[in-house]
Amino acid sequence: MKKTIVAILVVVIFIMGAALFSLVWAAWFVLSFVAVWIWRFAGFLGAWRKFLATATLLVLFLLMWRAGGVPGHMNIGSAAESRLPWGISKLTAPPDDYLTANRPSVLDEVAQAKEEFRQAVFRLRAQGNSVERALSLKASSDKVITYSQSANLSIKEVLDAKRAVDESLQKRKLNSVADLRQTKDNLERFLKEAEIEMQKKRTAEQAQEFLTDFRLRALTKSIDDVNDHMLRLESALNQLQREAVNRDMRVDVLYTVQLDEQANQLIRQQKDSVSVTNLGLKRLDASELLLDQEAGSIEQAIFAVYGDDPKYAVKVTNPQQIPIQPGVKRVTLFKRTVVHAGLSDLPASLRLPTFRYFLLKWPPPSAVKLRATLDLSSTNGPDEFPFAFDLMTDKPIKEVRIPANAFFSASHTFNPPRREGDEDVLESDQLSPSYFSTQNYIWIELMPKSQVFRNSTVQSWKEYLFAENLTAALVVMSVGVLCAIVFP
Repeated sequence: MKKTIVAILVVVIFIMGAALFSLVWAAWFVLSFVAVWIWRFAGFLGAWRKFLATATLLVLFLLMWRAGGVPGHMNIGSAAESRLPWGISKLTAPPDDYLTANRPSVLDEVAQAKEEFRQAVFRLRAQGNSVERALSLKASSDKVITYSQSANLSIKEVLDAKRAVDESLQKRKLNSVADLRQTKDNLERFLKEAEIEMQKKRTAEQAQEFLTDFRLRALTKSIDDVNDHMLRLESALNQLQREAVNRDMRVDVLYTVQLDEQANQLIRQQKDSVSVTNLGLKRLDASELLLDQEAGSIEQAIFAVYGDDPKYAVKVTNPQQIPIQPGVKRVTLFKRTVVHAGLSDLPASLRLPTFRYFLLKWPPPSAVKLRATLDLSSTNGPDEFPFAFDLMTDKPIKEVRIPANAFFSASHTFNPPRREGDEDVLESDQLSPSYFSTQNYIWIELMPKSQVFRNSTVQSWKEYLFAENLTAALVVMSVGVLCAIVFP
């Protein structure tokens, strides 16, 4: 009878504790109270059975804790401001990087001037890139005009745009490929010298003064008249076959970023997938993807995958002319930008293991074009047709890849990590390059680089490892022990 009463009492206490668990720390009190009560008053069990009963009680409690979550800490906090059970205390304040993460970005006057300069340089580089293609686009348009006339298609807009291109080239005496390349090379030399000079500017006054001077000098270098007529000709050509191309061709854009912890580098990738069903892909021109040269980047390059297997990526040596073998219906281009990750140790006075963090940033997106030469003979069109796509560059950043079991916390809400090979993939539905136009950056913390911390068990329980939880639990358990001793 006595054993039955004890068993019923334990079950009732557990049920009550479980019912209150999501609201209060009652379960900690229940654990300590029942454990002490067993050892003090359940003399009929014997020492070995008392030990088993206490161990079982602890296991049941931990399972209940794991299932129910920790009140007040359901979201993983940050090692920058939390005490952890494997460190006594954190006496240093969080870094400024942590305090300003995910806050609205406010560019200072120097940064604002340099951003305006970057955009101006990109526009001028786009002009040079467009002019270099002038003769080849004219030759392609001649073929389209010949075909369209034989097919009785209306080509007035194409003829007018081509005439305007001819006039602007003649006005500038750009009559050969060598003339066009020389014009582009002169512009590029001017831009590179300007970029070097702008990097030296440290004050707002210096940066703004240089920006004003650069804009005045750029007027003498600009070839926007030729560029404008080129874009008009491209648009007129697009209009001839837009319906057929849009019906058959698909272009998808997304972004990924990968942390190379060993090299302390971030690898950002823009993935542009071009696929057709009936049309033929003959060539791609992805040169505009490399015009926006990021200051401080270690490498910027384009890789191409012909088909569906990314393992067979080939580095593109001439992005203006990417040939495609007959029969290939899908080509994926990867613009790969490598930058310093800036991994830093998290300051803590008395924490033994070292947590590290890095700041995820992304440059503002620039409007670029991806150009393709298509074979439209399957739709009764010309066998060589130039078509230009406006890439929508503000697409989702789908993946943030970090070493397996390394993730501790972030200032942005990611989905639970997904394992892929020897990496964990963080995914978010609310992240794109434009996010960083209004927010500073995303703070991401990594577990200490040790198998003690980087394993699946710690990953599964990491939200329960805050010392604030542990301290509160010990206090409540002490109260439970005291009650079990004082009030038998």
